[in-house]
Amino acid sequence: MHTLVPHITRRLCTLWATRFDFSGNLEDLQEGLSQYQAVNVYTAADEVSGDDAPISHKANGGYAEFLDSGNMGDLDTTIHLLREAVRQITEGNHDEYYSTLLNNLGNSLRLRFEHTGQRGDIDESISVHKQALQLLSPTHSRCSSYLLNLANSLLVRFENVGQKADLSDAILLYREALDLRPPSHVGRSNSLNNLANALFVRFGQVGQRRDLDEAISLHTEALDLQISPHPERYTSLTNLANTLAARFELVGHPGDFDRAILLHRQALESVPPSHVYRSIILKDLASALAMMSPHGGQHIASHLDEAISLYKQALELQPASHPSRPESLNALANSLFARFEQGNQLNDLNEVITLYRDAIEQFNPKSNPHRRGVLYNLASALRVRFQFTGQKNDLNESISINRQALELLTTPHPICTLVKVGLVLHVSPANYATKVHPFAQVITGKKY
Repeated sequence: MHTLVPHITRRLCTLWATRFDFSGNLEDLQEGLSQYQAVNVYTAADEVSGDDAPISHKANGGYAEFLDSGNMGDLDTTIHLLREAVRQITEGNHDEYYSTLLNNLGNSLRLRFEHTGQRGDIDESISVHKQALQLLSPTHSRCSSYLLNLANSLLVRFENVGQKADLSDAILLYREALDLRPPSHVGRSNSLNNLANALFVRFGQVGQRRDLDEAISLHTEALDLQISPHPERYTSLTNLANTLAARFELVGHPGDFDRAILLHRQALESVPPSHVYRSIILKDLASALAMMSPHGGQHIASHLDEAISLYKQALELQPASHPSRPESLNALANSLFARFEQGNQLNDLNEVITLYRDAIEQFNPKSNPHRRGVLYNLASALRVRFQFTGQKNDLNESISINRQALELLTTPHPICTLVKVGLVLHVSPANYATKVHPFAQVITGKKY
């Protein structure tokens, strides 16, 4: 093989990845991964003797196949091979290559945790990311990326396990990574978005206005750095729109809402119909429009109808295996429920119940804490239908599902009181109030 082949192939892979960023076409990403596997281009592989490099190549191939097929067996193979490569290397002889393997292993473990919910995977991911970071000097060119990867794993564990220290640590690491990326750094906009997203999560947990305001400021700076036609501009448009919508919910300033809708529409216009993230952008625009309905105004019905239409478009782009499909099903059901409250059309309520059932079936019961919220939503909808039709089966099922939701909660969980209230309302149906349900919608809402 000519000595220039690996170098040229690396560059070709980068070009394929860049075109994927612009097009959102998975075929571009798959072609780049295919080219990557065609020759021995693994980072620092030429410096490693023995069978280490071939093992890492096989792991790389398994990861590519998982991205292509979604087959967990491919990801399991990747993790097994990366662990074997890590075991075979003597630490100290190839620290840079060793740290690369650890970093890739950490990313793969986090990805598997997000699909299976196995707690051991996310704990190991954090551990190996810390090891990888310790092998790099603070001035190493990859240090900021490794800080981000560790922070990402900590944030994922917080979102699924709820350890507050993980969120605080993630924010500190995101700040460290941002400090290593001055305004001229090509990755600064990504670091700005990561830190802003983590602050937005903390705002959702603690409710501190300063976290929300800082998140808006950081997303604005990121957007300013991503001048059109930057391939990731749609991400910053969406992120800024989501934070502005949250401030509208908090403060009620119409300017924030109007700007959020404008930014969401710009994000949608900036990606082609085939873009891999188009369904997420559709869902976020729908969420912002649906948000307006509890606040009054003459355009409420049109906002809600458009939101329902957009959610349905998003679902058409999300096959059963899509990770965001359960959230989209739940969000569509929430909007239909809001429309039912306005018009009392039983067809809307029947569709709501069907959608909640579908969402519950598709949520991973181990890895997604939002499943309990959808259980509560379903129980509420069944109770409402009982009020309309008098079908005792709906009442009995609602009581049963409320008890399931209560069993999944750890006291004192913020929704625990709501579920208990739901059970009391079953005992005293005359005291029923439909406004309990929208509060659960706020609890279970999630933006991507």
